[in-house]
Amino acid sequence: MLLDSHDNLWIAQDDEGLSRILHISNHASNPVVEQASKSDLTAPQTHALLEDREGNIWVGTERGLDRFRETPFVHFRSTELRYFPSLIAADDGSIWIDSHGSSLMHVQNGVTTPVGIPVHSGPFVKRRNGDICFIDLICYELQCHGRDNQTHTKMPDKFWRTPH
Repeated sequence: MLLDSHDNLWIAQDDEGLSRILHISNHASNPVVEQASKSDLTAPQTHALLEDREGNIWVGTERGLDRFRETPFVHFRSTELRYFPSLIAADDGSIWIDSHGSSLMHVQNGVTTPVGIPVHSGPFVKRRNGDICFIDLICYELQCHGRDNQTHTKMPDKFWRTPH
């Protein structure tokens, strides 16, 4: 779920697509609920939601990434995305995308740039200094991408062992 800057509640509903409840704080007895049609999304299986600094709503689906602006949904088609991409907004307003089996992608000023080799999809985290980090389960390392540098830290073997 996502509560956007206009007080709308967005709900990613797994296999049921995307819904938006307008002005959720108004406590109306009959709230206005909008449902994205199947043609509005790259797939009805939705998962990740993000609002960027410009107020765009990004929706990660099983087959891609869609961007919603004040009007219709806008499909993000600058690269192929697989299986529920992870999303995070950087301090500079750009977006980082992690999609299973693809290179990490950095979207800035409408331009998508692949970063590095294909990685395993996983959640992002942002450090206090603004670096964007995730754990790549293909090469078992913590990768962090900052404004001027990248770090790759190999994770210890005990991190990956399952307790018996």
